[in-house]
Amino acid sequence: DFKGVSNASKKALNTLVSSTFLNEDSGASALEGDDDSDLDENELDVFRRAEVGKLFNMVDRDGSGLIDECEFSQLLENLGRQLPKEDIHEGFARLDTDSSGYIDFEEFYAWAYPVKS
Repeated sequence: DFKGVSNASKKALNTLVSSTFLNEDSGASALEGDDDSDLDENELDVFRRAEVGKLFNMVDRDGSGLIDECEFSQLLENLGRQLPKEDIHEGFARLDTDSSGYIDFEEFYAWAYPVKS
């Protein structure tokens, strides 16, 4: 569970989950609006990676550096999302862009901050 996890972190994870499972895709980052406008691009990237890293580590329960489907399912359950296994699998597969069976940090980061085309 997420005892001791800040409300801001829960909200960020809820926003990411909503962007995946509720098709709430505005074309912008799921975490848009959390940036400090005084930062240059490199500083902004460092800031974003640190923030996303905190979220990633909360989901990566075993500390392996990878999120498996069980950990992903646990994330959804902890956020109060009761979804059919097929939907969880489909959502996980969308994030596991290299089809490795795991979501690594770069895939998780791309979920939070998709590349704008």
